[in-house]
Amino acid sequence: MILAIETSTMKASLALLEPVSGDVLWQAAFESDRLHNAKIFDPVAEALEMCRSKLNRIVVGLGPGTYSGIRVGIAVANGLALALDVPVIGLASIAILSDEEEFVVTGDARRSSYYLARIQGHRLQSEPELMDHQSLLGQMNELREQGLKIYSTEETLCDDPKSPIQLRTPQAIALARQVAAMDHSEWDELTQQALQPVYLRAPYITQPKPKPGDIKTK
Repeated sequence: MILAIETSTMKASLALLEPVSGDVLWQAAFESDRLHNAKIFDPVAEALEMCRSKLNRIVVGLGPGTYSGIRVGIAVANGLALALDVPVIGLASIAILSDEEEFVVTGDARRSSYYLARIQGHRLQSEPELMDHQSLLGQMNELREQGLKIYSTEETLCDDPKSPIQLRTPQAIALARQVAAMDHSEWDELTQQALQPVYLRAPYITQPKPKPGDIKTK
């Protein structure tokens, strides 16, 4: 049985899938701004009550998305994998927004920039590309000419009725179905990879400010 955890957006979800039959045995969803850690443990407990003895795979969405949400999902997935001795993998959350073989995802990357990511075979083809708004518009025109659909997880990018961007929310059940469709070699390869968020930029780290009385060093 596969347990899937998706927490990269404000609309989080969990699901249990029986991979052989394809039956969805259970699903749960909740919504929060920055408090996924306060809401995720009740549905996790409910899932474990249903599948503890049969669970043999875990998958978690890696984003991109909210930093805290993704980290909560990864922490829960890693904790369950360790406690239950069950293998776990991560997949890019945006790569499962559509069933199409190839599509594009865009989103707000903050600091007056946007990202554009090309998806093929439900995998990121490269790191998301950062660009300004004007460049994004030009890229979207080219993509439309190529017949590719453009999706986003953010409502603000899809508000304009004339926008080519369609709103989609990553779903845990879509993650589970991707795992069910994998062959053994792909699964084994992914289990060797550490769970790391899909970052749009390198984490911003600063040195702590010196405190009164600290000894200065050269």
